[in-house]
Amino acid sequence: SSLAIDPKERDANAFAAELLMPEQEILDAVRQDGLDITDDAAMKRAAKRFGVSVQALGFRLANLGVSIDGSQDA
Repeated sequence: SSLAIDPKERDANAFAAELLMPEQEILDAVRQDGLDITDDAAMKRAAKRFGVSVQALGFRLANLGVSIDGSQDA
């Protein structure tokens, strides 16, 4: 389910996210490109780069603590 209540489902989602959007590559893209999640064109380009949907990229950024303007939360 999209809610990922089942621990196995959460683990599978986390594995898939790391496989498709490795943390270091995502954070490098945020630092280098200054990715702003409110910029639709930038999000589409980044999602295409990683071969994922814009929604999946948004979830990944949020789970990594990246704020709306592309900075990383402490």
